[in-house]
Amino acid sequence: MATQYIERQATGSARISGNLKGDSAGNVAAFLVDADDERVKYWDRTAGLTRVLEGGVARTITPTAAVVLTAEQSGSVVFLNASAGFQITLPAKAAGLRFKFVTAAAFATTPFTIVVPAANDNTIQGYANVANVSTPAVNEGSINFVESAEVIGDWVEVINDGTNWIVSGEAQTAAAITFTT
Repeated sequence: MATQYIERQATGSARISGNLKGDSAGNVAAFLVDADDERVKYWDRTAGLTRVLEGGVARTITPTAAVVLTAEQSGSVVFLNASAGFQITLPAKAAGLRFKFVTAAAFATTPFTIVVPAANDNTIQGYANVANVSTPAVNEGSINFVESAEVIGDWVEVINDGTNWIVSGEAQTAAAITFTT
């Protein structure tokens, strides 16, 4: 395989640069650093920019009302920073999608609820450590940050394997994070 240094237009205005590996048939793929956001991305000549990997500074999202997340927002940290919670819907399942949700303010009237996009698609699996007790998520459809039980810094992270949303997390007080179908 030949290695060459490139700098090229990937999508929109994003510039990427890095070492490409190709074979004699012209198949080229690489892990590249996006010059605009310094995130590591996988690029394939046939498919173009295909996914964002770990690296660089994570994007942050601080929604102020119910929102549906997109696959393009994968890798983001979502700050739950409102006086009242609301629903946050995950994007359609695709392997490698990842989101971290962090309590950034106390909310007293309603919970923040993270849901899968399709009704009755109970694909949340895993657990959260809630007040030093393992709270399992088995075939669940939502993750709930419960009002008045939350503490700033409580968090969950979800990663999709193509079928399930695998969850892990931590909360300081009993019942601060729950899972429901």
